Amino acid sequence: PLFRSQGAAMFFLPPSPRYLLIKCQDAKAKTVLQKLRGRLDVEKEIDSIRKILVQERARSLTTLCRPTGGMRYRMFVAVSLVLLQQFTGQPNVLYYSATIFEQVGFSSDSAAASATLY
Repeated sequence: PLFRSQGAAMFFLPPSPRYLLIKCQDAKAKTVLQKLRGRLDVEKEIDSIRKILVQERARSLTTLCRPTGGMRYRMFVAVSLVLLQQFTGQPNVLYYSATIFEQVGFSSDSAAASATLY
C-alpha cells in the first residue's frame, strides 16, 4: 500500500540542510540547498538557518516554564488540552485547539494549526 511506497521513497530524499548545519557539514548543506532551490545563491538562507540554530541553542526546556514571555501560560493551555483529550477520549477537544492556540497568542491560523500537529 501507500505507506510502503512512502517509506521506500524516504531513502531517496536528500538530507535536510538544517540537519547538515547542525552536524557542521556546511559545504554539504549548501550543495543540498542549491539542489533543492535550483539556484546557486543560497548564502542568505544558510545564514538564516545558522541564526535560528544559535537562537535555539540559547533556549532550553526550562524556557517554556518561565513566566516571562507568556510561555508558561501557553504551555499550561497546551498540556491541559492534551490531558483533557486523553481523560475524556474526545478528539473534538483537539479540533478546537487551533482556535484556542490562536486566542492564547499564536499570530496566524497556520501557526496555530501547526502547533496542534506536534
